[in-house]
Amino acid sequence: GGNLVYDPGNNGCGGLAAGGDPQLAGLTFNGGPLFLVQTMEPAGAPALGIGVPATCGAWPVLSLDGRGLIRPSACDAGAHEAGTAGRVVINEFDHDQGATDDHEFIELYNGGSDSVDLDNYTLELVDGDAGGAAVYRTIDLPSSSLPAGEFFVICGQTNADLPAINCDLDATPDTDLIEDGDPDAIGLRVAGILVDAVSYEGDSGAPYVETAGTGADTPAEDFFGFSRITDGIDTDDNSADFGGRCATPKLPNSTATSGCMVVPVALKAFSIE
Repeated sequence: GGNLVYDPGNNGCGGLAAGGDPQLAGLTFNGGPLFLVQTMEPAGAPALGIGVPATCGAWPVLSLDGRGLIRPSACDAGAHEAGTAGRVVINEFDHDQGATDDHEFIELYNGGSDSVDLDNYTLELVDGDAGGAAVYRTIDLPSSSLPAGEFFVICGQTNADLPAINCDLDATPDTDLIEDGDPDAIGLRVAGILVDAVSYEGDSGAPYVETAGTGADTPAEDFFGFSRITDGIDTDDNSADFGGRCATPKLPNSTATSGCMVVPVALKAFSIE
């Protein structure tokens, strides 16, 4: 069927009008109250700000919605059903293991209510030296469905310290995949649009820092990294959202800060009676 589309009229304020549906074609303004469609994305909301830039009248709109679905036209509002969009964020990472960085990883988490195809997503690794923002490595993610409430892990290599079952995508190089910070950053893009970023061990340059970067990685040792305080919670403040704690790739984030070790995913449902 047809959808409502953005109408740049109404004295430049815009509104919604019938688009392509003869059942709606006769709708006219009856003098009743107007409503607004808010396109600013509050923390944790379905990601309206995701997709391929386009133009509808004088307003920037998107031709790809938050779930990675192509919208029928640049001005089509029908693809944005409230509460159904996927919300993929950078959830956890371990960039520094001390002497040899040979089991680094970045974990993504889908905090939305729908599965998300990662095919349109890329990770950017950013050198933030002296407050800069130079992308030194880009990782294209594969066509893989990430269910709601699940994790996707990109790693440098798998070994005794990072079991293969805890890694979904083995990237290159095997060692020193992720720079050690002070500061550096990681960005997540979908269809070229930056949708999440974390600057660690200080403030990298825009747009790869959200409010303020994390503190120092203390200690820089095995199985200790940065993770969100609660899986998927993003307040757009890296210093508040991330803290140093035991690494848990492909598992819910931990609050532990000592006695760290990586537990294979296969053991997550195992318990001793």
